[in-house]
Amino acid sequence: MKKEKQKIPLYFILISGLIFLTPVAYSLSLLEMDNIQKLLFFIFAFLILASSYFLKIEKNNLIVERLTLVLMMIYPLTFFTSFFNESSGSLLLSLSNLLPQISLVLLTIFVYSLIEENDFFRMAAFFSVIIATAFSLIGLLQIFDIQIVPLPAIILPGSTLGHRGFAAEYLLPVLPYFIIAKNLVDKKYHPLLFLAAIINISFLLFTRSRAAFIFLFVGLIIYAVFVFSRKKLKNKFQKVSAIVLIILISFFISLIPSQIIERKDFQTTAATLTDTEFRSNKLRLTFWNASIKMILEKPITGFGTQRWSGTYGKYFGSEFNDQTINRIHHIHAHNDFLEIFSENGIASAVVFALIIFFVLRNLFLLKNGNENYFYIFLSALIVILFSLISFPASKYSSYFYLAFAAGISIIRKSETNKNTVKLSLPILRLILLFFIAGGAVLSWIKISSELNYVDAMIAESRKDFKAMKSSLEKVNRTLYQLDATKQPVDYYRGIANYSLNNFDEALQNNLDALLLSPYNPLAMHNSASLFQFTGKKWQSIEAFENLKRFFPDYIDPQINLLMLYTETRQVDKAKRLFQELSEKDPENTRLKDFIRKLQNNSP
Repeated sequence: MKKEKQKIPLYFILISGLIFLTPVAYSLSLLEMDNIQKLLFFIFAFLILASSYFLKIEKNNLIVERLTLVLMMIYPLTFFTSFFNESSGSLLLSLSNLLPQISLVLLTIFVYSLIEENDFFRMAAFFSVIIATAFSLIGLLQIFDIQIVPLPAIILPGSTLGHRGFAAEYLLPVLPYFIIAKNLVDKKYHPLLFLAAIINISFLLFTRSRAAFIFLFVGLIIYAVFVFSRKKLKNKFQKVSAIVLIILISFFISLIPSQIIERKDFQTTAATLTDTEFRSNKLRLTFWNASIKMILEKPITGFGTQRWSGTYGKYFGSEFNDQTINRIHHIHAHNDFLEIFSENGIASAVVFALIIFFVLRNLFLLKNGNENYFYIFLSALIVILFSLISFPASKYSSYFYLAFAAGISIIRKSETNKNTVKLSLPILRLILLFFIAGGAVLSWIKISSELNYVDAMIAESRKDFKAMKSSLEKVNRTLYQLDATKQPVDYYRGIANYSLNNFDEALQNNLDALLLSPYNPLAMHNSASLFQFTGKKWQSIEAFENLKRFFPDYIDPQINLLMLYTETRQVDKAKRLFQELSEKDPENTRLKDFIRKLQNNSP
């Protein structure tokens, strides 16, 4: 592949590298880091585009791979199945979540078209290595109870992104960039790279992420096969053995005892890999089972964008009971492909799979011209492997390197054939400016909404329901419909209005929550109760019966139903339900009180 030598000022390259800071950004005030990371990305993207106007750009067109770009353009359109599955109210939210990914792909194309190939790879590797190493060093110190920077209280030890799994999903795709750096920097810096790699892999192993262990091993095997298959490559054994040595040193470092990390030893962690009764494994299998059932039930349109969590209960309602009802675990399907399929239907799933295939194919084919493309391929592959057992598409920090790789997979420096097309550089810059401006505004609205939501939860803990309602009214109803646990914000509005005796408003809030989350047992319970409080007994009975059908072990609402049967003199139904409840939960306090009340009122 020919290289276009174009003199680009160092300041533009440095400014372009700022986007690699965004996956590790965080806020002490927010519950999730996604929106602050996205806002920072849009700010840095604007700086890149603004600085590009000071460059002397000699060409007006760039060459891109047509098919992959067309698929990426089609993909957002597949979300329009929301008009057929009654989830159109969440369409803007879903499209806004795609905007940073699309913008990152286009920004990568734009920057790569201006910078000489190896300079671009050098910039990406330089910033990735330094930022990931600083991140890992902070994480390592945190593991040993040394905090050098203030971190959010919700963060578990061993992760500066909110969870050790998130740390693993960010770090592992960065590792191939260390090899790119080794290929492109002066040999005198190799010892520093060696040390930096040990710091990163040590922290990665300290996270005790089982998926990270497996994918690290898979990545090592693929790297070894690549190295030994290169006919012209010298010192093949030395290259592979150096990586193995780094991993071994990191492994022994990760054996240092720490009382803070969640999973303390490798033996226990490894033993859980094939244990189907292990809670994490069992949950994943259940999530995938539910996803497949959703797909089989509505393969064409899906159940609705943003609806996976709120539909899950339809299939595994027996998991919910009075003790577990507030412990939300069914947030994502833990498989991006299954979640996209179950929410948006077959077209979305097929286009998503094709994009992934062509991104990997393009990068793999490009490796023949420059082996650094192979390491970008390996980074992207690792993110995709994570997407099969987790949900990186929902986390900016996890999909960052996949979107970056997707941009690289599309751009062509000089070759032209029937599969490529020319794009106008000035038009691409204008499109990017439009996306960046819109993305920044949307991200700011989401951040403001999340801050108001946090204020509302603080007010709820103080039983200040007036302040809670006031804060929730400031939360955007379109762009912040669900909280971090996928609980509809309308559910909390219902709590505030109920506590203020605004029963009609509270009922409407919970009915709105059920539009977003149709099989949410808490919203179903509250709706049924509010039907009762507003004098709609028969609607209340119907709602409680529906709740009982899907959540048979959730006893508390069934006692309400028992009372309604008694009040409406449905004796046979009352007797049958009483018998069921007596067998399921004979020591239930509310059930005993109900019996006592009946005995006191009997003639």
